[in-house]
This record gives sequence, structure tokens and C-alpha cells, in this order.
Amino acid sequence: MTIIKRRILTGFFILLFLVLAPIIIFYANGTIMGDGWSILASGGISIRSMESGSELFINGKLKDKISFFKRDYFLKNLKPDIYTILVKKPGYNEWTNKIKVHANMVSESNVFMLPTEITITEISKFLETGDSISTTTKQSLKKNPDYEMVGNLFNDDLIIGKYISVLSTTTGVITKYALGTKENPVKNRYISIWSQDKDVFIGWNGNIDSSPTIFCKDSTNINIKCQTELKIYSFDEKVNQLDFFPGESEVVIVAVGNGIYAIEAEENPDKKPQMIYSGKNPDFVVFNNIIYIKDDNFFGRVEI
Repeated sequence: MTIIKRRILTGFFILLFLVLAPIIIFYANGTIMGDGWSILASGGISIRSMESGSELFINGKLKDKISFFKRDYFLKNLKPDIYTILVKKPGYNEWTNKIKVHANMVSESNVFMLPTEITITEISKFLETGDSISTTTKQSLKKNPDYEMVGNLFNDDLIIGKYISVLSTTTGVITKYALGTKENPVKNRYISIWSQDKDVFIGWNGNIDSSPTIFCKDSTNINIKCQTELKIYSFDEKVNQLDFFPGESEVVIVAVGNGIYAIEAEENPDKKPQMIYSGKNPDFVVFNNIIYIKDDNFFGRVEI
């Protein structure tokens, strides 16, 4: 190769480097090209806890299928805008949310999807036992200890799950106060929930600088003061009972009218309550991370 050709090649690679280097640096720093060759600072979306086998759609287009080993998904280099996220899986309620992306920030969202058909195992009052004698079977009834245990969970006098007892130091009298009001909310560490008539609220009781993202959802300035109280949903009827969904600090179970529902605490204009149980006038208790249901004389255990 001649000296002239070497110089031409060297000059070509130097020019290529000078052209590509700024582009690579821009993308590495989260900078993208906008309309009219304008330069924009990009943002991202982090979507967590999707069910294995789900399909992820962004603005109506299939983005990916979720595997067992990758249930979280990060979308990067997005221009500031509002994106419609849809997650769906056969046999499950669809999850959708409109997520706002800000420059140089990552918007986070947790996916919560329940099966469309949930098994409720009845807890009968008696156990059936059979003693085989030749070709005949003698059936006898034996009390079911689980029935008595669950019955006690719904016994107001035992003050389990629904009430808090306060001993007066002056009179020595124990007074019961219902949990789930603003004065006596249901607590999960620093997060508390309560209802006022038809409305459900969530509050943050910890350090404001450590607030979960649901309390700072629409922040455009990372130094903005986050809220400590949010109304997360308004039902058509009075909320009779509420508690945290087992294993979740940002999903609430509520008994309203003839149904029991799960509702996300996250601010989401498209969210809908997900049905757990439909009956006459049901009540529920969460005990040892299990949801128990009472509906008249029916006791049941939710299998999720």
C-alpha cells in the first residue's frame, strides 16, 4: 500500500471517528435525536413484576414476551412523552397504564394482575370420615378445626385484624377502635391505608426523602416535595373493610357491596378493581398471608 493510500485511509477513519464519537456519547448520556434533528434528553420506563408468559405492548405494538427469568423490563432512550403500556396474559386481568416519561429520569411502575377466575376453597363445619367395614361405609361427622379457627378471625370480641384495643391509664377500661379509619389506619411499616365512605387513601409515614415512587409519580423536578397522602380510588358504594394484599405494600383489598376486590395504590387513571370474590355481603380477614372470606354462613380460603 502506498503512502498516499495510507494517508487517505487514516484520514477517513479519523473523520469517521469525529462523526460517530459525538453520536455515541449522546446516546451513552441518554441523549436522542428529536424532530428536525433537534437534540433531546431522553428518559426511561422500568416495568416490574410481570407474570411469566405475559405480552408487553408499548403504544399498541408488541414489544416483547416475558419469560420466567426476566419478569422486569427496562425501556430506555425514550423521548419525553406519555406512553401507553399494556400487559396481558391469557386467564389474567389485563394491566394498562399511561406512563409519563421525563428527561433524565426513569419512571417506575409495578404490574399487578390477578387470574380472572380465582379458586375459593370452602371451609366446611364438619370433616367427613369413613370407616370401611366389608362392603359398607359408615360415615361420621367430625368438627373441622379450621372452621373454628376462621370463625374466631371474624369474631369481633377477639379483636383480631379489624380492631385495636386501647387501655385507658386513668379508668382502666379497654376500648375497641375500628382499624381502617384515618385516625386508626391499617399499617404496613411506613405505609398506611384507610377509607372514608366510598374513598380509599394511602399514606406515607416515613422519611419524605425515602418516599416510594407512587407518592412522587408526576414529579418533573427530582427535588420536588413528594406527597404524604393520596386518594387511590373512589367506589360507588361504601367501603366496608380494607387491608393490604398478602405480600404487597402497594395493593389494597377492599370489601364493597357484594364483592371483594384488589386495587393498586399506584396512580393510574386506567386501573380497575380486580375481582377476588362475588357474593351477598362478604367480609374478609388477612391472616398469616392468607385471605379468608366470610359470607353469611360460608367460610372460604382464597387460593392465589
